[in-house]
Amino acid sequence: PIDTLEQLKGKILCCDTGAGSEKWLRENLETYGPYTIQTYDGMTNALNDVLTGRCDASLGDSQPLEFYAQDYKDQVRTGLYLGMGYKVGFAFRPDDPMIAEFNECQRELKKSGFLAELFEKWYGYPPQQDSAVFDLYESPYVPPAAK
Repeated sequence: PIDTLEQLKGKILCCDTGAGSEKWLRENLETYGPYTIQTYDGMTNALNDVLTGRCDASLGDSQPLEFYAQDYKDQVRTGLYLGMGYKVGFAFRPDDPMIAEFNECQRELKKSGFLAELFEKWYGYPPQQDSAVFDLYESPYVPPAAK
């Protein structure tokens, strides 16, 4: 089990190539390492390597990892939560007529609580209040690095 960041030292840690978890692992290598970073083209392969013992742990988005841990509860468990939320989005062509309708549907699903209900149905617990399940934007979110 890995329950503290200090326990990352000496471990083989896997993640999805190019994901926020890979960035975090690389940025924190000196602080919590040394550890080995193993990257994969997709979380399924990374998680399978945890199951087979080729990796000590996998880092990634909490919801998919929790869902995976539910399916393999006799073999793996969730551990640390870094508590670092980040924004996710959908890409459209700039002139796509569906943008406005899509955004309005997302807002309504969030405001009505339906997304929170779906989250709880599939994960078995309510979403955190600061999650994307509740975030509403008055205008398109543009990450600071993209401005």
